[in-house]
Amino acid sequence: SDAASLTLLRTELRERMAASPILDQLTFTHDLERLYRKVWQQWCKSRVPDDCDAMLLSVRSTLDAGHIDLAMMQLQSILKRRPQWNLAKQELARACLAWSRANPQVTPAWRAPVTSDPARQKVSAIICSNRPQFFAAIERALKTQFARHDFELIGIHDATSMCEGYNRGAARASGESLIFCHDDIEFVRDDFGERVLQHLAHYDVVGVAGCSKLVDADWAHAGMPYVHGQIIHRPQGQADFLYFAAGLQAPIVENVHALDGVFIGMQRRVWEALKFDEATFNGFHLYDIDFTYRAHLAGFRISIPMDLLLIHFSMGGYDLKWQRENLKFLRKFPALSNLPAMHRHSNLHVKLKTLDQIERLHTGLLHHRFGA
Repeated sequence: SDAASLTLLRTELRERMAASPILDQLTFTHDLERLYRKVWQQWCKSRVPDDCDAMLLSVRSTLDAGHIDLAMMQLQSILKRRPQWNLAKQELARACLAWSRANPQVTPAWRAPVTSDPARQKVSAIICSNRPQFFAAIERALKTQFARHDFELIGIHDATSMCEGYNRGAARASGESLIFCHDDIEFVRDDFGERVLQHLAHYDVVGVAGCSKLVDADWAHAGMPYVHGQIIHRPQGQADFLYFAAGLQAPIVENVHALDGVFIGMQRRVWEALKFDEATFNGFHLYDIDFTYRAHLAGFRISIPMDLLLIHFSMGGYDLKWQRENLKFLRKFPALSNLPAMHRHSNLHVKLKTLDQIERLHTGLLHHRFGA
């Protein structure tokens, strides 16, 4: 109600602001820099010193001298203390490759013979894809994998969500075994399909990567030793392979809580009992985590066999759409909101030139139970 004071404020406010510390960018920046330096110095003073740097130098010398087993023991000790140290993980990969070369008699898991001959059966694969070239490639690959069986491929090219598309495709399918996978994958060996069916004779659901302790909608957040499996990444246009090893603790990891959706095989009765939750997840994220976590809660047997290996031609991402689906997931399973996310991404992601190198590295990692 004081018109005179308001008029004065309007005439003086711009100059008062310009002269205030709020718009003194240089002083503000220097103060912020001093604060960052102070915080850094406090952290350095509080840090408990360790001898990991010296131990890593010793590992390199030990490896160069050919003492592989001793180097592996040293590396395992280092990674227990600093599980996210990429330099140590690089040396671990070098040590495992050296161990594998020194032990050629050890057969990679996916080169071991299929231990049983799955009976001929009806297999249905459901693929959601709006990319004709990718769909044609995965169709050829799956027909090769299940050539000995009565195989059908159901393509959903107009899915409104992954859950909707998968449910629509599964309802049309007539197979005893159902396959749900991305359209941009390739199988390393021609017996991948036979191995999947062999494992489905003993388990209800199988996949290539996941966790045995879910803390939120990202299975990798469980950290070691609860993450399992492996995937080869090869982004479009790249010649090298990126081998991602989440954990290779055993030839077959059981009691899995959730699986990555890049490839999931299941007995038909699992889908019939649960269905994908298209009412909640109406996008293209978390259909896999939600379905497999509910399968775990329902008592179905979920496993990750280490003789299943595929190449994925994309890396995935966690955009705003994923974040929105994550909020839905946590509302659906509120008990998970009370669990601490470990965020200990102690997996191994290493670039290699050939699939043979990957097989050798896999053999060494599995022998030494990487991630246990």
